[in-house]
Amino acid sequence: MNSVRALCTRRTGLGDQVGGEFFAAVRERVRQARVALETAVGGGDAYEVALAQDELDDALAVADEHDVETGPCVGTGPCAEGAGDADHNR
Repeated sequence: MNSVRALCTRRTGLGDQVGGEFFAAVRERVRQARVALETAVGGGDAYEVALAQDELDDALAVADEHDVETGPCVGTGPCAEGAGDADHNR
């Protein structure tokens, strides 16, 4: 059993409901980070791109740590360029 789910079940008794909300929040964070990265790349500001890439990396690390499926990235920016990379397809 996933440790996050076990923790939620033990502390709240809500089990998958709480875990599901956490997983949804992680997926949303990854989605927003991907959008922010696409926007930053389109804007051409290297600093904004670096910030957005860091946020995406952090969001994907959280997803990976908790086995949250985020789906393949879509689009044409750096995320899509790494589409074959397992870290970007979680």
